Amino acid sequence: MPGDKYIHLVVNAAILPFLKGNKKNFVYISDFPGGSEPEKTFFSSPGWRTYIVSRKVRPGAARLVLGFRFTPGSEEEGLKIRHINIFLSDEPL
Repeated sequence: MPGDKYIHLVVNAAILPFLKGNKKNFVYISDFPGGSEPEKTFFSSPGWRTYIVSRKVRPGAARLVLGFRFTPGSEEEGLKIRHINIFLSDEPL
């Protein structure tokens, strides 16, 4: 794993207005072996928006987990994803 680099997850997603501020729905990055809280960006605005989460890869990290968590309360609640980009950089965004 490339320690001391930053990994970025960029997701273009849309949520419904009543899901705004729901702390159960977010984009995240974790690295393992664990021990630290995942970096999270919460879905915060209705309609299409770009969400970015970044994390500095810790030295010794053997695995990265990137994704999103979405917990709908009913069948009417939805999440739409258009684009997902993952990249490394030497500097934070």
